Amino acid sequence: MTQSRKHGNIPDTYGTVHSTTQTEVTDCGTDSAQPLVAKPTPKPVYTYPQNPFPTYVLSALIVALAIILTASPNPTTWSTFLANLTLSHPERGEAGYGLFLIRGHHQTVAFAYAWRLINPTFWSRFTSWSGYVVHQLGQFYIVAQAQLAKRRGEISWAGTLNKYGWQMLQLNILMVAYKLFQGHIWYDGTAQDLPEGTSLASVAMILVLDLLMELPSWTDVVFSLGTYDLSLAALRLRICSSSSADTMPIFLGTYTCTDILHTISFFGTCYTFHYHPPEATLGHFSGFFYMFLLFWQSSLLFHTSHRNHTWTTALECTVWLHGFLTAIFQGGHGWLIFTYGFATIFIFTQFWGLPYVQQQRALGNKLFSVPAVLAIYAALVTLGFGLSGNLSRIFFVTFIPTSEYAYLVFYWLAFLACWNIVRGLERVGVLREDIDGRPGWAKVIVVVALYFAINLVVLLAYSVMLGGPLKIYNDYNNE
Repeated sequence: MTQSRKHGNIPDTYGTVHSTTQTEVTDCGTDSAQPLVAKPTPKPVYTYPQNPFPTYVLSALIVALAIILTASPNPTTWSTFLANLTLSHPERGEAGYGLFLIRGHHQTVAFAYAWRLINPTFWSRFTSWSGYVVHQLGQFYIVAQAQLAKRRGEISWAGTLNKYGWQMLQLNILMVAYKLFQGHIWYDGTAQDLPEGTSLASVAMILVLDLLMELPSWTDVVFSLGTYDLSLAALRLRICSSSSADTMPIFLGTYTCTDILHTISFFGTCYTFHYHPPEATLGHFSGFFYMFLLFWQSSLLFHTSHRNHTWTTALECTVWLHGFLTAIFQGGHGWLIFTYGFATIFIFTQFWGLPYVQQQRALGNKLFSVPAVLAIYAALVTLGFGLSGNLSRIFFVTFIPTSEYAYLVFYWLAFLACWNIVRGLERVGVLREDIDGRPGWAKVIVVVALYFAINLVVLLAYSVMLGGPLKIYNDYNNE
């Protein structure tokens, strides 16, 4: 007789779980012995870290550091490295890894992008644009497949990366490596053919749409006003809440508003990443670090980290670091706009969604009440403007919040209008569902056209507001 004793899952030193089976053979005097068949040893099961966020941050930081170290003409010399790191207004021929001749700073136009080749070639343009197109279409394809798989029940929210998340992560890693090598061989990004305002606007659109997607998890747009008996509480924008399906725009039948909003977030990240060459300045470093964090977020398809509130708040606030570091070395007063503008957005909106803040408010801690927080923040803003000698410019604090909240309202109204247009066309019989209940091609085309039009309007309007006329300045520093 053969007796088997099975052991449960045994974790090894590294926390990897192995499923083990031990077989013991005992001779009990049976007339015939059964042959023993060796079972294959199960492969180790990879367990996702309990706290993956340090991995996200450190990996993004290391890659961003690698970019500026490889881009510096002489990283072994501290004086040269630091001079390039703080370079914000390069003159003709400066930067460019010491290998390429770039246009440099425009003396009168603030948004004439400096880090572009004076004499671009066919290959510099082809490699920059092909990298962007492949990366962008690849992201759209993978996220679409993940969303369809979610609806079919093949995947669900989990603490491990599904195959679509791994595909997205591999695509992002491949394209980051491609960008690094492409930059050192041909230098140019897509900035050679696009106004700088479009790059700024694409990032701003990400921030606005992130607010729009996060709204269901916050009580209101500002200050968690739902906890107070105020008329402003009627301004709640629950456009993306799945619990309000009767009143929210579900444009494509089974495709929710949140799915559509994710598309522009992928566009903004990829568009901005391929716009810039991998240069060795502090602005490029902080920008690439922010992009790599967003690439991590794009790879967490239906992973629980993707909607972790602390993580998403950190992502939305990291733009503050990039804006501050870039503006502070630009000179002038731009740093006031970015520093206090993004800080105001945080205090007005993201701050109230932090788990610790919500816990303290639930406990009745008066220090976390709206009046107390606003009073402390107002004092700090006044002190900051006063100590820097810019008290007369304290109104700068309103620029970024005004634009973000204005576009937030515009997006909500525009999506609501699109929903009514689609519903109206359905009522008159112009748009119909397929036999299986899915949206027909006509409906898909109408919705995509409306969605594209809305985002194009926002992109162009934001570009003009942030970067001035939609013009590519090539009339200086020519050979």
